[in-house]
Amino acid sequence: MDIDIEDTSQPAQDDGAGERSRERRFARLLIGGGLLAGAALGALLTLFGAGIRQQPAPDLDGTWELAAIGEQPVAAGSPSGVVSQRVIFGGGRLRGETVYSPSAAGGGTRLPFPDESVDRVSSSPDSPNLRLLWGGTYQIDSHRQVTLHVGKAVYFASASFRAAGQTMELNQDVILTLPGAGKYRRVTAAPRRTSRESALLLARP
Repeated sequence: MDIDIEDTSQPAQDDGAGERSRERRFARLLIGGGLLAGAALGALLTLFGAGIRQQPAPDLDGTWELAAIGEQPVAAGSPSGVVSQRVIFGGGRLRGETVYSPSAAGGGTRLPFPDESVDRVSSSPDSPNLRLLWGGTYQIDSHRQVTLHVGKAVYFASASFRAAGQTMELNQDVILTLPGAGKYRRVTAAPRRTSRESALLLARP
């Protein structure tokens, strides 16, 4: 007896089309995730970049002594005539004391200072040196650019610090009009209380 066997199997669906659809969805997810990660990274870089730009200004407060002008040390007998110079920075104000020897500078009477910047000049019978007191104001920004107002003169100087902030070099001196960089060493940091000596120097004559 012949038996007819009916083929009830269904034709296979196109598996290739489904695979391509899944690949497209996966690609979309990857692109979306990449965009989100990029946006987050950009936000972090902006945040940290803003933090770098807002770094505080270097610490100038304290007493500094001038060690050299250019390549010439500041000392008795110096060709520049500058025997010593110290500057006190504090709270946006500065006061300075310069000991100057006209005889060492060739006997001239012209001081290496801008006009009307010196508050007081004193001398002693037992010394040929002159003691000059002067003062003004200053500002320093996070890029170590210093703006100085001394008398009627305005200076713009660039500062660099070395030895953990114990030495400072200005591309021009705080007040002297002599050519060359002013090289300073820190004598004392800003004290909690102003010493009597510093108070006298900071006080207006």
